[in-house]
Amino acid sequence: MARITPTVPASMKLYKSPAGRGIFPSVTEILKVIEKPYYNRWRHRVGEKEAARIMADAATFGSRLHKVAELVACKQERSVEPDMQPYAAAVREFLDLYILDVLGTELEIVSPKLGFGGTIDLYGQMLDGSYVVVDFKSTGQLTREHGLQVSAYALLLQDAGMRINKRIVVRVKRDKPGTWYARNYSNHAEDVRAFLACKELWYWQKKNQLGKLAKGAA
Repeated sequence: MARITPTVPASMKLYKSPAGRGIFPSVTEILKVIEKPYYNRWRHRVGEKEAARIMADAATFGSRLHKVAELVACKQERSVEPDMQPYAAAVREFLDLYILDVLGTELEIVSPKLGFGGTIDLYGQMLDGSYVVVDFKSTGQLTREHGLQVSAYALLLQDAGMRINKRIVVRVKRDKPGTWYARNYSNHAEDVRAFLACKELWYWQKKNQLGKLAKGAA
């Protein structure tokens, strides 16, 4: 499995291969090509300043949640901060119900062959024997777009020689501490096609900018 170092030039989330094989977009960076008119309407309604504040707060909580999920998966729950304990309990409940063995957390994988990289929250074996990629979210709802994200992570795992049968996104509810909801994204082939189409569009849009960044990193 290739390890990578994240870099964020020009407001893009990119990964640079340590082997000098190029600069690659993250999965979430690629998915930015999907238009979100509802998001733009929300920003207009609340105002740019308030929207920026809300998004920054959500990003901070999301980062804390991912750290909590990692600590719980690694059986280090004693290190979880007191105010995050209810969310840790939600993650633990999910793991106890579905996961037999945690095989990796916060896995950073880059694939020059696939042309992208990503950080996978959790990879493990389920109680039914299948192998799963799990992504933890604190968003208001789980959408079809999240299916594209975990389909991309599945491709990265397969490229790294890992077995993968299922893709699950777990929403840990911020407004209801201790509660969670899991969605299994079963239409893998359709999601893969959609994600790869997004990837092609991203490279088409960023071709010139990515070329300049690659020259600067050489």
